[in-house]
Amino acid sequence: MQTIHLDFQSQGVPPVVPVMQSDSRSRFLGIVLYNGGVPYQAPSGAEYAVEYRSAVNNASGSYSTIADGEDASHPAVTLDADSPHIVTVELAEQALRTPGDVLVNLCVLTSGGYQLSTFPIIVRVTGTACPDATQNNSSGSGLTDEEKALMLSLFQNAAYSASGMQATYSALKTIWDSSGTVDPTPDTPTVIPVTSVTLNKSTLTLTEGNSETLTATVLPSDATNRTVSWTVSPSGYATVSAGKVTAVAAGSCTVKATAGGKSASCAVTVEAAPVGPSEITVDTVTAGTNREWNNSNPLLKSNFVPITAKQDFTVKKLDFQIILTADTSLRINFYSLTDKKDIGTPAIIAGTTGSFHAVAEYTDVACEAGKEYQIWIEAESNCMNYPTILDNMVAENEYFDTTGTSYRYNNTKIRYHGSMVIEV
Repeated sequence: MQTIHLDFQSQGVPPVVPVMQSDSRSRFLGIVLYNGGVPYQAPSGAEYAVEYRSAVNNASGSYSTIADGEDASHPAVTLDADSPHIVTVELAEQALRTPGDVLVNLCVLTSGGYQLSTFPIIVRVTGTACPDATQNNSSGSGLTDEEKALMLSLFQNAAYSASGMQATYSALKTIWDSSGTVDPTPDTPTVIPVTSVTLNKSTLTLTEGNSETLTATVLPSDATNRTVSWTVSPSGYATVSAGKVTAVAAGSCTVKATAGGKSASCAVTVEAAPVGPSEITVDTVTAGTNREWNNSNPLLKSNFVPITAKQDFTVKKLDFQIILTADTSLRINFYSLTDKKDIGTPAIIAGTTGSFHAVAEYTDVACEAGKEYQIWIEAESNCMNYPTILDNMVAENEYFDTTGTSYRYNNTKIRYHGSMVIEV
């Protein structure tokens, strides 16, 4: 079994591997994978697949399993149990049907099919079977001059990286040269390298949760290996899949697109998502104070209490306790004393006799800082009690005062006594 070394970060011209159509043994390749000189290991959940394209007739396809029969198959790529960066690739018969050069890509895929890494190889297919060495002991018997040259080229390359192989290479070359003229440098397949990779954007700003797709252009358009892989660094701020960048958390990172040893980068800035308005419950009643509006001298049909806004806010709900001497409909609305007009839509609730828990809800009552408002409460008859509030019964807050320039009956003790839910 032939063995080659490939590095994802140092992909030049793909190595050439000879394969015989009719010899099943030659269809198995041992590949030692690296990434920047470090043993490569596919991420958890990733799988290997094989893509191929013939340079002769452009026949192409991909596979991850090899059929054993009608209902059985086995993986096309197997990993060494102790060294997962060492893999065995089985070349399927359909990839070797036409003699000539076949570009084979060993691909590392996510569960969704996205390519994480691609390792290209040139497979040179011949129609001559590789002989069984036990049947003929003559050195090189059964090999054509071209096949001898291919093997010498492989040994010669090995000799450059392992000095101990030089003697073996020289001896074998001498034997084969004596039996005929052999060119130790077989024809190099036509491989068109990638000259550049560009992105449609060099900078990108996204808000948390938003996405945008980057487009990578690989030149020339007929480059042999145009497969683009995407990475992002540092992690945690954005993710990238097939060029789609999704913002995760506020910060900065770089998205890189790589093809054929060339790359392009985009600086990504992720901004925090805007914080929407928050609701706050403001209670004007001090702890231990009776919340009930129980002053009945006299009973009222209509009443108002003043508030003066310290900040801008929107009223969402009023909540107070009032004694009613009869069942009645209550109309509760806001009036701007500063602008001399009603604001928002009144709340209409059904009051019942006795101590009644009144809850009025609003959607469009917007109060502005510095303006004075009156909360008007109107019944169908003189059946309402009203609050009589001393200063020590009022809890101060940062959003509004329960005082104003105008009071019901000029009685400064008639003030809002309850809670208010506001949005700021």
